[in-house]
Amino acid sequence: STQSTWGSIDGSGREAKGTQEELLLWLNSSQKDDVWRLQWEARQKLKGHMKVARETMTFIYGDSLDMTGFIDGTGNPPASADVDVAIVPEGQPGAGGSFVLAQRWVHDLEGWEKLPIPEQEGIFGRTKARSERLEKQPPHSHLSHVELRQGATDDASKPKRDEMSRRSTPYAFHDGTVGLYFMAFCNRQAPLRERLEAMYGTNGQVRDRLTDYSNPASGSFYFAPSEEVLQQFLR
Repeated sequence: STQSTWGSIDGSGREAKGTQEELLLWLNSSQKDDVWRLQWEARQKLKGHMKVARETMTFIYGDSLDMTGFIDGTGNPPASADVDVAIVPEGQPGAGGSFVLAQRWVHDLEGWEKLPIPEQEGIFGRTKARSERLEKQPPHSHLSHVELRQGATDDASKPKRDEMSRRSTPYAFHDGTVGLYFMAFCNRQAPLRERLEAMYGTNGQVRDRLTDYSNPASGSFYFAPSEEVLQQFLR
């Protein structure tokens, strides 16, 4: 499938907008001057060949919080499993690389902050203070859509499957637009698509209620080759 936009089918009009681009540069450093210099050099090298479609500068908020006040990335696998989850295994096409989903989610933060905390927790499927998984998951909870398990997604007794590794950070624009730049890495693309299908209810599930308060304004799938493959291109 080449689908990049997911629209809900419940009449809400909610959608994850797809804006497929050709190249993603993800620059990450504690030194902002290093980030600036690297993007400048990239712009010079690509001039006349490609143009920058969009740029989003992000930051760390609190103790890895999303602007909703919930910890982002609690569902990540342990660091020791990152390679197994995010990297294509040896012997398969693209070995050593990773499938990437990059999306800029826009939050209705004013609307979100009007909700009582218990309602917020039901939407996320976790407690706000400690990010603990709710024992009983509402059908509309975010967790019940993105935590894939053998069998029903809300059945914590079943093992997880098709995990992904998230590296997401908040952003804020001068016009008051705020949200989360979502980055997900997986050893296959299909699980990334499966989660979007679940969130927007195109697979028959109840739509993820988080989409009442946040939706992607842009989104693209990419494949990040291994360092060895990239070096071959430079020879």
